[in-house]
Amino acid sequence: MSYDIALQRLAATLKTTTAELAGLESLTPEQVDQLNTIMVNALHQQHEAMKEAIDRGLDHVPSLLRGAVKKIVRG
Repeated sequence: MSYDIALQRLAATLKTTTAELAGLESLTPEQVDQLNTIMVNALHQQHEAMKEAIDRGLDHVPSLLRGAVKKIVRG
C-alpha cells in the first residue's frame, strides 16, 4: 500500500484532511495503516462505551419518558 493511500484512509477515519496529518510523514505506510486500525478499534470501543453509558443513564428516567429521552439523547 502506498503512503498516500494509507494517509487518506487515516484522514477519513479521523474526519480530517491529509494536510492536517503532515506530521506523520516519518511513518511508513504500514505504520500509518496500523495507526488507522488502532484508531478504528478505539472509536468503535468509544461508541460502544457511550451506548452503554446512555443505557445505564436511562435507567434513572421514568419509564413513561424513557422513549422520548432516548430519542433526544441518541439523536
